[in-house]
Amino acid sequence: CNYGEYPLAFAACTNQRRVFDYLVSQGASLELVTTEGYNLLHLMVLHSSRRDGLENVQHEWGGDFDGTGQGGEEEESAWCCDMYDHVEELMRREGIYERMSNLRCHKEHHTPLSLSAARGSLKMFNHLLDKLMTTEWIYGPVTCRRLYLKGVDVPLEGLEEKDHQEELSVLEVVVSCQRLDILDSGELKKVLDQKWNRYAKQKFRSKFWLGVGFGLLLMILSTTEPGSSPSWNLWLTVVELLSVVLYMDKFVRELTRLVGQGRTAYFNTNRAHLFDRVYMLLTTPIAMVIVFLRWRKCFSREPTDIAVCGLYMRALCRQFSWEVTSQLEKFLLIVQSILSSLNLFRGMMGFPEYGHFVLIIIQMLKHDTRKFLIIYSIFLLGFSQLLYVMLDLQNSGLTNFFSSMMIGFNAALEQVDLDIEGLELVREKTKRMHLSYGNRLLVLFIVLLNFFLVSIVLINLLIAMMSSTYEGINQGAKTQWSLVRARIITNLDKEMSEADRRDPTNMYWTEEADARRVRRFMTFITSERRQAFLQGVSS
Repeated sequence: CNYGEYPLAFAACTNQRRVFDYLVSQGASLELVTTEGYNLLHLMVLHSSRRDGLENVQHEWGGDFDGTGQGGEEEESAWCCDMYDHVEELMRREGIYERMSNLRCHKEHHTPLSLSAARGSLKMFNHLLDKLMTTEWIYGPVTCRRLYLKGVDVPLEGLEEKDHQEELSVLEVVVSCQRLDILDSGELKKVLDQKWNRYAKQKFRSKFWLGVGFGLLLMILSTTEPGSSPSWNLWLTVVELLSVVLYMDKFVRELTRLVGQGRTAYFNTNRAHLFDRVYMLLTTPIAMVIVFLRWRKCFSREPTDIAVCGLYMRALCRQFSWEVTSQLEKFLLIVQSILSSLNLFRGMMGFPEYGHFVLIIIQMLKHDTRKFLIIYSIFLLGFSQLLYVMLDLQNSGLTNFFSSMMIGFNAALEQVDLDIEGLELVREKTKRMHLSYGNRLLVLFIVLLNFFLVSIVLINLLIAMMSSTYEGINQGAKTQWSLVRARIITNLDKEMSEADRRDPTNMYWTEEADARRVRRFMTFITSERRQAFLQGVSS
């Protein structure tokens, strides 16, 4: 654990306040910074939690971190919060707190607040977030508080610029580190609720149905055969044009961003957002090439056909010039189909009714199926080697070895040849002597053993693992979906322009302007003490 490299930091990290105050009185600097860029405030955050290195856990589709805390974490956080307040008080006396609280460590580029979102306890995060909030008014049990969004929300272009490209807002850090405990309650959840209801829900679903429409166009392109009438071919030509223009505006926007930001900054994002960007960059160019290859067939008959410009004439031309699909067109259709299917599959995660089922499938593929395939591969290779030698086929080439692997694979699919005749097909190719009756029974025993271990033991073990995964994710489906929703919202914020985000129908914040700056804030009205207040009044 990091104790700060200095005596003053050691005193703070071990909760020795009297020693800490003595060192300060003797001239120890409160502005100390470790070689990793941590100051005293960073160190208090780090010691509030036992989850060291959690900021590196950045799964994209749901994760294993439950954020509930373990073994007295709340008690550990209590003294860290008290020491943080004490350090803050001393720093304010010297007039350095604002600078130190906004200082970012070298490696992670975290302020104390964003570091608490990545690695701190829930208690410490809420404690620091409360420091950003100001009380507007209190009326009995009802309290109105204001939260300034700079550093907390995704920055607004032109108003809240980053000092470094690597800097992330608190919301982005919470999403990347999968802090389900933070997303499940508190002011940050209220911010996300406002954004989702204002614009994100509508934009996401419009984007999803746009993907469905493109998938239908792609299906029509792949399955429709040109007819004998120009009107039918005209319809097919219109579909081809729609496949090109459907994502054209998004392609131009992403291409402009790529040129403006540079390749490194543009692709330096989470995997879900990276897929969105790659999908937008590839879909339109691929559709353009496919249409070009199809229309080129119309112009390949006669040189005068190049002059054909009208859609109707182009459809009429198609009637006499249809050719077999080229290999390039076939390859591009395959790529386009894969991208479209992945886009729709990923889009399903944004619906609370279906999102957790998508998470379950992904987790099963990532963990359960991966483990099964590794273990099964070892079984299959061992069985194939044993069968290969038992059939006296050693040194007869890889073809025969792969044939013995297929025997094992078919046995796993319950295709066991009890007459063993199928096993000797391999031997007949090598023209070797037939096996003795004893060896034939031994080979049959090996095949049946492989069938038992794979089909009965391993596959049932896989089913049990998948059942456990299903139960684990299904129980926390609502919390898991809150993480998916937060990721969708942050990705949409990055895609939207400043004008789009400032649209009155999309604004979820209020702006406060003075002579120096314009600041965004949100207000929250809570009545946490309502029940106790009403009981006191009635008594």
